[in-house]
Amino acid sequence: DDDQPSAAILLSASPGRIAEDGGARRLRVTATLDSSARTVATTVSVSMSGSGRADAVDYAATATAFDITIAAGATAGTRTITVTPEDDEVDERDEVLDIAGTSNLPVTPTSVTLTDDEQTSTEILLSAVPSTVSEGAGATPVEVTATLDAGARTVSTTVTVEVSGSGNADAVDFADVRNFTIMIAAGDTSGAGAFTLTPEDDNVDESDETLNVDGSSVLPVTADTVALADDDQPSAAILLSASPGRISEDGGARRLRVRATLDSSARTVATTVSVSVSGSGRPDAVDYAASATAFDITIAAGATAGTRTFTVTPEDDEVDERDEVLDIAGTSNLPVTPTSVTLTDDEQTSTEILLSAVPSTVSEGAGATPVEVTATLDAGARTVSTTVTVTVSGSGNADAVDFASVQDLKIMIAAGATSGRATFTLTPEDDNVAESSETVTVDGRSDIPVTRTSVTLTDDDVASSGIVLSASPSLVSEDGGAVGVRVTASLNGAARQTATTVTVSVAGSGNPEAVDFQAVADFTITIAANAASGAGTFTLTPRDDATVEADETLTVSGASDLPVTPATVTLADDDDPSTRILLSAVPERVSEGDGPTSVTVTATLDRALRQQA
Repeated sequence: DDDQPSAAILLSASPGRIAEDGGARRLRVTATLDSSARTVATTVSVSMSGSGRADAVDYAATATAFDITIAAGATAGTRTITVTPEDDEVDERDEVLDIAGTSNLPVTPTSVTLTDDEQTSTEILLSAVPSTVSEGAGATPVEVTATLDAGARTVSTTVTVEVSGSGNADAVDFADVRNFTIMIAAGDTSGAGAFTLTPEDDNVDESDETLNVDGSSVLPVTADTVALADDDQPSAAILLSASPGRISEDGGARRLRVRATLDSSARTVATTVSVSVSGSGRPDAVDYAASATAFDITIAAGATAGTRTFTVTPEDDEVDERDEVLDIAGTSNLPVTPTSVTLTDDEQTSTEILLSAVPSTVSEGAGATPVEVTATLDAGARTVSTTVTVTVSGSGNADAVDFASVQDLKIMIAAGATSGRATFTLTPEDDNVAESSETVTVDGRSDIPVTRTSVTLTDDDVASSGIVLSASPSLVSEDGGAVGVRVTASLNGAARQTATTVTVSVAGSGNPEAVDFQAVADFTITIAANAASGAGTFTLTPRDDATVEADETLTVSGASDLPVTPATVTLADDDDPSTRILLSAVPERVSEGDGPTSVTVTATLDRALRQQA
């Protein structure tokens, strides 16, 4: 055999270097015999470990211990795992992954390097926000950020910050700023701190100040600057303003403050402004009175403004007028920008006329009733008179309360007034008929829309809820022969607007011991429309006998669309009851010699017959 036996195993890994920012990588580990293949399989137990340094690149691996098998007759075997470096912004050492193994032959280890992708920071850069602060901004927070120029550090970094001015006496002044520290935490690339910049806000035209924001640390620090900008410009004009800028007509007398303001820096000498106040002159605008229409305002040396106060009193009325504009102008040794004050009318423009009527309800039985109609503008009075033509009409409902027709009438709303009045007479027709209430519409027309009103004409009749029957005569004697009985059907309230039919029936009590009479056929009674009652007649024929009987009570009832209260007629018996029995014998005399003689004895009631034996 010409093959040399293998005496060792060599481990190798691919790739040999993995960048921190490369993401998850497949790592191929190969175990290779140093010479000939073996006749049996060879197992290599592999372990992988990092350096353990906290400042080295961190990683995660799918396996840190595994076996590789070199098959019999083969010279090498492989195994693949995944290594995932932790990609951060920290400047770290490269991490070396040691890959070692054990087997029945000596094993030569290998390694893989995880390379850091951050540059080492060599400088700290300061930046300040805002980079410019106006003199008039007041106390202003300024945030200072200290930023490493490359990767984050594994330890915290302290920066001592100092804020200083240029030393230029002509520049904008500011309050001293104490030194402060900024901490850049381990693993961070920046840190921040803040100071308060308080400019001295004056009215002096100065040069801008440049503040130097510098620092010291373990690394060199690059400073930043903040510009403190002067906000004073030489005044080139005077601006007039007035407060309040609007005065309501109904606000009463108001103190009006006029202010003359330099448009920029104060001046070294006093400035006088001659002010004039004038209205529009329109007669249809809000009227007013002013305590002064010409006066001076002085802006003192070193001051930027001066004021003067006067009183304005609008005339409060109910008329819809234009707003009045008071022009406030001025003259001085600088151009003067005028201002104005508006006297606002407090009335809304009327867009509608509202009608109302008093009384709003009239009873049918009230007789001729005066009704006052008021036409009212819905907002402010008008500067011209307004005529309203009023019409009065019913609903057209034939079942409602009737009234006499009303002629059209006119209402005049005078200029400057908000309402006008006129009266018409409403005369209801008073009857005894139950009717629905009538809605009397009071409408109008004018040069602006008119909202109508109404008067309710109420019926004073109580609607009938039933019918009452009465009969005449109400008492008939048994021996009176055929008697005509008049039946009257009366509504229990007001007349109805349609005819009412009542079907009448006459019935006895059903007592067999009472006076008998001939049956009476049903008949009808009609209560005409708008009538309170109607009548009909039936014939009552008693049966006259000699028997003592109870009085018969006849019920006269009816049926209709309203409940019917019946009447009664009493049929009186005319027979007196017997009080004794009289005996008589026939013959009254019998002779001694007549022999046996039949004598008939008769028992006779002394008056009327009785109904029982």
